[in-house]
Amino acid sequence: MHKYEDRSVAIRTRFFHALNRRAKVDAFGPARNNTGFTVPGVAGEAKQRVLRRCRFHIAFENRLTPGWTTEKFTDAFEANTVPIYWGDEHALQWFNPKAFINVRKFRDFGECCDFILHLENTPSEYLSMLAEPPLLGNRVPEIYSHEKLLEFLVREIERVEMPVARRRWFFPLTKWRLVRRDRVHEDGSRNGPPPFRRGFPTSA
Repeated sequence: MHKYEDRSVAIRTRFFHALNRRAKVDAFGPARNNTGFTVPGVAGEAKQRVLRRCRFHIAFENRLTPGWTTEKFTDAFEANTVPIYWGDEHALQWFNPKAFINVRKFRDFGECCDFILHLENTPSEYLSMLAEPPLLGNRVPEIYSHEKLLEFLVREIERVEMPVARRRWFFPLTKWRLVRRDRVHEDGSRNGPPPFRRGFPTSA
């Protein structure tokens, strides 16, 4: 396995140019756009409509972090296209390696591009990969279950700090009495601004 540096934007750009030099790659995003059309937003039905017209989808994560698997990867499966994936190796624990192209398993981008072009020119092998279920064993792993999601939400909600306005003061004064105390002036008045004095204060 070739080890890439965690500089995802530069890596994605290099891969785009490596593949585009050998086969036309349609770029629909704001960067390196060569189609004259930009997909609005980063997800949703508009993106799905575009992906459904493509045989492959370059799905590179923004960073290499364990557990960091985003919609870039799963959107391709939803659109019934083959993801060309660069990202978290932990994804192999849950996603079927026969259903996508794992860029990081190749020695370099050139070898990966060779494989992509082989699939492009061998429809039977491409369709075989496309027909593979995205998830291992074709079942949702426990980590993506509703129970795990609920556990995560409860844990995150319970660790949220209480807003300052709802916290108890560590001294016996209430906030209201503290404000009142701030308004007590030398003449004993509790309302209005401090008494006005002309000139500047001087020492005796």
